[in-house]
Amino acid sequence: MSLLSRVNKFASVLPNSRASFARFSSLGGIPVVDSPTLYSHLQASNDSKFVTVDVRPMEEIRATYGRPIDAYLEPEELSSEEAIKYVHLDEITSGEWLESSPEDFEEEFNFPHPLHNNNKTIVFICRGGVRSKLACEVARQQGVGNVANYLEGAAGWDFWWSK
Repeated sequence: MSLLSRVNKFASVLPNSRASFARFSSLGGIPVVDSPTLYSHLQASNDSKFVTVDVRPMEEIRATYGRPIDAYLEPEELSSEEAIKYVHLDEITSGEWLESSPEDFEEEFNFPHPLHNNNKTIVFICRGGVRSKLACEVARQQGVGNVANYLEGAAGWDFWWSK
């Protein structure tokens, strides 16, 4: 069964709301979100039920595409100034990202501390879905309950939105 078939199979079990994942499945126990769903949530109001976090180093982002993923969207399409947050994978795997107070965390990363505000799902992204899956697994081990992997990665995002 293809990934898209699995995604569509599980889409019917989700609550019907603007902030729920329209296409949401599980791959190896980690929930997965696709490009159309991610795009619709980036356009959603600020009460979106998830936060999108790119785990790649900024040098890689600039070397690969010349700009961060959210630069593909026009400012009026974004629900906030920074639709995509950036937390390097090394900070996640070391646990450093969760060591600060909720206030310091939000100031540094521009989204609520996931151990103190678990009503949002963190959707991790990278280039191809491997590092973001690792980030999901590590974050879960660190006590972050709501995580998902953007399996298509930045390469999929680039393909999807450059059409």
